Amino acid sequence: QYLGIETIEIKGIHRDYVSVQYQNGDQISIPVEQIHLLSKYISSDGKAPKLNKLNDGHFKKAKQKVKNQVEDIADDLIKLYSERSQLKGFAFSADDDDQDAFDDAFPYVETDDQLRSIEEIKRDMQ
Repeated sequence: QYLGIETIEIKGIHRDYVSVQYQNGDQISIPVEQIHLLSKYISSDGKAPKLNKLNDGHFKKAKQKVKNQVEDIADDLIKLYSERSQLKGFAFSADDDDQDAFDDAFPYVETDDQLRSIEEIKRDMQ
């Protein structure tokens, strides 16, 4: 839980720290220069986050579990894309009279960028 910013003196040097509270009142102070290490927790279901104890290992275990799940997903994606790369694709033929008639029936004037994009897509499909 965020407690605020406080100035702490260590060996005669005053620095600003962000104070965060954990379960059982344990606190940690992080130099404001390292505030990028903190991020706000936003629950997808609107529930308040469960506080961990500072050194009980629960957070480390949860973090490792998430890391393992992310690695599993990455492995699955690598396998999927590897399988997809082995499949033979379908090449569309060049525009015929029907396609030209369809293109001509478009009721708007395309911009140069739109025309270029259409041509690039058609090239990719052949």
